[in-house]
Amino acid sequence: MKRILAWLVIVIILASCGSAPKHKAPQDRFSHKQRLTIATTARSYLGLPYRYGGRNKNGFDCSGLVNRVYTEALGMKLPRTTGKLFELSYQINSRQAGTGDLAFFRIKGARIDHVGIMINRYEFIHASTSRGVIVSNFKSDYYRKHFAGIRRLR
Repeated sequence: MKRILAWLVIVIILASCGSAPKHKAPQDRFSHKQRLTIATTARSYLGLPYRYGGRNKNGFDCSGLVNRVYTEALGMKLPRTTGKLFELSYQINSRQAGTGDLAFFRIKGARIDHVGIMINRYEFIHASTSRGVIVSNFKSDYYRKHFAGIRRLR
């Protein structure tokens, strides 16, 4: 009897060691090919000047660049402001970051006020107020200091 009771206790303990069910992350809405198209389109604007409110080849601001790239690459109409882009996306772990995800920053305070398009795990294309459309590394001291997270569009 003791032996059966001991086996029963062991079975109960082992059965309780299972992990809790994991919540499934939202499915990625973009294919690998679409993500490459986003990066290629973003790269086509490198070197263009910064222009507040700009969203064409005469110049871009950060959200204008994101808006134009997604419209041209995928035919998507996105919100025009960084704040709205932030709201339309969900937070992902930086290890999950990939081409086409959005990197957000707090440059001037607590408010999210800058966005770029990830082209790989460490670099993003964005419209810099001082240098125009460029590639930057978000692990650089400046961007690491202002980094607010990487998000994926819903």
